Amino acid sequence: RVFSIYVGGMTLKSIFVMIGHGAGGGIFCLLYTYTAELLPTLARSTGVSMCSTIARVASILSPFVIILNQISGSLIYFISMACILISMSLMKSIPETLNKQLPNSVADCEILFHGKRKVESV
Repeated sequence: RVFSIYVGGMTLKSIFVMIGHGAGGGIFCLLYTYTAELLPTLARSTGVSMCSTIARVASILSPFVIILNQISGSLIYFISMACILISMSLMKSIPETLNKQLPNSVADCEILFHGKRKVESV
């Protein structure tokens, strides 16, 4: 078994779980900042609170994933990896905001996302 390897008194599985938990917490903090940059000023507070609500509902439902362990021991890992890969592919479609004016309206968001007109740099 791969996960029964002991490293300093801990299994390799425990080490990966701790790294994943720390990375997940870091990503959660970064997404608050990045979401606020992408949303227009008029919808920023509503958009960030909606994203926060969805994240909290997902964290409420996450303990029920343990039930999947009864179906298959490795199913949890496959679902987690699928969610990570989907998130990574979706992140590639988000535009870069470095040295760009933050959007003030929905029309500015369309320009930022679709590049119809050049947004002036700061």
